[in-house]
Amino acid sequence: MLTPGADCLSIDNEASLTEVKAAVGNGSTDGQRATVSVLFESDPAGVREAVRTCVREGGDSPRGFVVATGCSLPTETPFANIDAMVRAVDEIGWPPHLTGASA
Repeated sequence: MLTPGADCLSIDNEASLTEVKAAVGNGSTDGQRATVSVLFESDPAGVREAVRTCVREGGDSPRGFVVATGCSLPTETPFANIDAMVRAVDEIGWPPHLTGASA
């Protein structure tokens, strides 16, 4: 998928970020967790942990990493969970700093 010159590869939440990162090589990846089971059904603490897991698995991609929601969110997704995702990304920063981050 990167052969035509794509700058970033967006993957499904079921794919292993570790395996995709190895296959992509120097491309950047877009990682996400299940939008329904995490962002819709979880709480802010669960969302923050899911973000940290994504970054642990894919955050050292050579050309970058994007924490994403996937294709869409259920309209009833709690705003507190969306806010928790954005805040976790801000707290982790770039390059990622997982130790000491309260995300």
